[in-house]
Amino acid sequence: SEAWTTGVSAPEAVAAAPRPPASQLESMSSRHVTLLMGERMLDEDDWDPVEDQWAGGVEVDGTDPSSGHGYEFGMTYSRDDDDDGPVDVEGNTFDVYGGYRYTFRPDEQSIHPYLSGGLAVIRAEAEVDTPFGNDSDDVVSPGAYVRAGTAFDLGDPIPGGLHYRHIF
Repeated sequence: SEAWTTGVSAPEAVAAAPRPPASQLESMSSRHVTLLMGERMLDEDDWDPVEDQWAGGVEVDGTDPSSGHGYEFGMTYSRDDDDDGPVDVEGNTFDVYGGYRYTFRPDEQSIHPYLSGGLAVIRAEAEVDTPFGNDSDDVVSPGAYVRAGTAFDLGDPIPGGLHYRHIF
């Protein structure tokens, strides 16, 4: 009877098992929570006298520092109250949005220009109080947005920035 044996006649190279790829969100190591302040400029024909509303919001974004690809999600609220003669007008909006964001030169310098776009849902409400009665109207509408901006480092951990967003 013959015995079967297995042997190694040459040294074998041992390779480490490949590491599973990181999830897309884990690779976006440059993440921020941003407080937003500014002005929402609405169509004057539809919103006069409350077309320029003070706005505030919060946003979360993440970017892959090596490629500049990323995401953003946020919400914004705006409001204005004004009198037009004896008529008191109040207008407010609230929107939730999210989408793709591309940051140019994410690892270079202290200025980070970006472009973004995505989907939004906006709720708008107007109230009119007159000497003859009151009326209000509100609507919820889906939309899309585009945005251009620049983030800059004011100091660790305080960034700053400017942006313009247009909702369709």
